[in-house]
Amino acid sequence: VNAMIESGTLVPDTGKWKVARTLEEWGISSTIHGVITGRLDRLEKDTKRILQEASVIGRTFFHEILKQVTEVRGDIDHSLRTLEQYDLIRTGAVQPELEYVFKHALTQDVAYNLLLKRERQRIHEKIGRVVEVLFQERLPEFYETLAYHFRNGHTPQKAVYYLVKSGEKSLSRYSVEESHQYFSEAFEILSKNREKTAEEIEGIVDLLNKWFFVFYYRGDYRTIPALLAEYKSSAESLEDKSKLGLFYCWWGAALFHMENVTEAYEYLKKALKIGEELG
Repeated sequence: VNAMIESGTLVPDTGKWKVARTLEEWGISSTIHGVITGRLDRLEKDTKRILQEASVIGRTFFHEILKQVTEVRGDIDHSLRTLEQYDLIRTGAVQPELEYVFKHALTQDVAYNLLLKRERQRIHEKIGRVVEVLFQERLPEFYETLAYHFRNGHTPQKAVYYLVKSGEKSLSRYSVEESHQYFSEAFEILSKNREKTAEEIEGIVDLLNKWFFVFYYRGDYRTIPALLAEYKSSAESLEDKSKLGLFYCWWGAALFHMENVTEAYEYLKKALKIGEELG
């Protein structure tokens, strides 16, 4: 209906509505995505750009983030008012931060996909860096958001950092499956390169040491030994022996729960020895 009004197909007439031209003349799309795309294409250039940038931020988006991310030089508030009038977005919260919401998830989806992939990646990374600065005093609230934007912005180091933080945060409230998903995504990024730097090797060992708690709460002791075995030589190459000690500890614990007591004893003994040496 909004698309018909905007295109002049449906016009007000003395308190009623009338069809000014046939639907065949209007050329209505046969899909809802097509109808939404048509509506967005009729927006002013700056207003359309604001909507697209907002779609990268998310279904809900803060005014301040959009203000710092946008490439539009004009008055973004004018564009936001226009988008509200067109019933594409609405004001969400006003305090403590002015926030807007896409009226429908499909609108966000269409606006997002109208951007080129490379452009989306650039905006995602920019959003992540803006959020880090804007909300540095309450960053834990935004771990998941930062992980999402840096991963889609192809900033792997930062993506891994915030995915691990999100995994630990979820685990602290016993959202075990959610935590497992975050750790899995971080591991997928870290294990992608065949030739790994010393920093990446240390990152994987760190990740496995933290991820073990998730396997423990899931009662999944069969998966972790295979993962640890793959990175045993990596852990043993680290200068930080405390990380190797913890690595041996988790391996021994997993074997113990699988009733492989003899082998478990050997790894736990190694872990104990390192612990005693390091005090």
